[in-house]
Amino acid sequence: MLRPLLAKFINWIFTVKAKLALLISVLIGLIALFIYLYFPANLQKFVLHQFQAKAHSISAMSAFNLSSALYFDDLETINETFASAKQNRDLVYIIVVDDSGKVIASHNLKGAPKARNHVTENQNLQSLESAVYSTKTPILINNQQIGTLYMGISLEQIIAHVEESKRTIFFVSLAVFLIGILAVFGISNYITIPMIRMVKTVQLISDGDLSQRAQVTTRDEVGCLADNFNKMVENLENTQGELKEANDRSENRAEQLQEEMKERQKAEQEREAMHKELNEVARRAGMADVATSVLHNVGNVLNTVNTSISVIGETLERSKITGFFKATDLLKENIGDIEGFILRNPKGKKLLEYYLKLEESLQNEQVILNKNIEKLEGKVSLINDVITAQQTYSNEGLYSEKLALSEVIDNAMKIQKNSMLQHKINLHKFYKTTPEIKVQKIKLVHILMNLYKNSKEAMFETDPIKRLFRIEVDNDVQYAWIRISDSGPGISEENLGKIFSYGFTTKENGHGFGLHSCANYMTEMGGKMWAEPNRDGAGATFVLQFPM
Repeated sequence: MLRPLLAKFINWIFTVKAKLALLISVLIGLIALFIYLYFPANLQKFVLHQFQAKAHSISAMSAFNLSSALYFDDLETINETFASAKQNRDLVYIIVVDDSGKVIASHNLKGAPKARNHVTENQNLQSLESAVYSTKTPILINNQQIGTLYMGISLEQIIAHVEESKRTIFFVSLAVFLIGILAVFGISNYITIPMIRMVKTVQLISDGDLSQRAQVTTRDEVGCLADNFNKMVENLENTQGELKEANDRSENRAEQLQEEMKERQKAEQEREAMHKELNEVARRAGMADVATSVLHNVGNVLNTVNTSISVIGETLERSKITGFFKATDLLKENIGDIEGFILRNPKGKKLLEYYLKLEESLQNEQVILNKNIEKLEGKVSLINDVITAQQTYSNEGLYSEKLALSEVIDNAMKIQKNSMLQHKINLHKFYKTTPEIKVQKIKLVHILMNLYKNSKEAMFETDPIKRLFRIEVDNDVQYAWIRISDSGPGISEENLGKIFSYGFTTKENGHGFGLHSCANYMTEMGGKMWAEPNRDGAGATFVLQFPM
């Protein structure tokens, strides 16, 4: 029976509420003890000082009145002075002694031994241990001592008054202590109840229930913490939902791409079976070349898709949600001594700051995930456009249309915007004119993307500050040109005539398809393409020429 109660008491004693209550209770107790010890002592000191001053005043006045009578042996005057002194009810005895030590007159001589010693005017009364306060005052005539006046005054009334004051102060101190204890427990309840509610909410959330919210209505630091905590949990819940939706969309799109690839392969097989003549064989060979280039570009886009997927995966692996759960576990491990953990443990001191900062980290993760999901959608859409364009070209041939070269370039560079930021490549565009040229858009986009990819790879070893990708558009009456330059190592003289050949490459993992297909695309659109070294000796320039 006692063991469960003892366990509950031990658990309670280590709570913030109990520690706060005990700490302030001890403080109030010390204040009450100070009141009880300090004020009675000061009161006693004050009363003794006043009593001593009064006693010596009476003794001095009596000695002055007795001086002439003692000098002339006037017993009648001495007795009158005694009679006046005896009117003080606290007087115990009074004795007049001449300079030879002879008792001239006295009152209650037997009471004199009750006094332990006689106090002169310059001595202070230190305690109330004696029941009689005795004074010793010289009797002077012309500054010559002719006798001594001994006087004893009772301290009983003073002692009674001091004791009564002590009892009053004791009850006042006790009342202060009891009222303070009640106030402390009320204040501790007001302060700790919101924290207890929040701890329970954190426990439920750590168990996986993200619908829980901290119910704290105060406007202090605990209320601010609760508001930010609720925002953090809400963002976490939204992020998990968005991640699930993004994963579902990615899986569905991947399945669609697989189906489209299967259909495309089936269409190619059927086309190969139908065309048996030599000219159709040649045509198929040309189409295979185009298909290789398209797949090469699709592969480039898929690399970006893989990068975005990797970023999403890395973001999820490094997600602060893991730290959140660890922080929650740390909080649960120290829940029995939460105040001590927060006030004395370095980890505890940083825990509240960590919760407040966690919201920003989760928001940053959400931004990264959203950006990469948007990238995935854009790249998947581009792959779909490339495959659709290739299917159209294979079946019906790509159609030509009049387009502004600047618009096509801008659209192509938008696709590479993130890549440029990632590799710190500066894009400079100079549109001297914006002619409209009859081109096949998808082919021109592939050419621009291939040239950008080659330039990007060529500038890997270039100082990021000097990485430059420059596009210039100009025309005259007969031709329009796109000049694309980079700040890479350039192209050697011996390779200038080879770079457009099928299978030629200077890369370790290259296939030699990209520039070859670009040159073929330009020929099919009635244009030309060539390369030349830059005038300043750094990098290379590719020129695309179109008929007006």
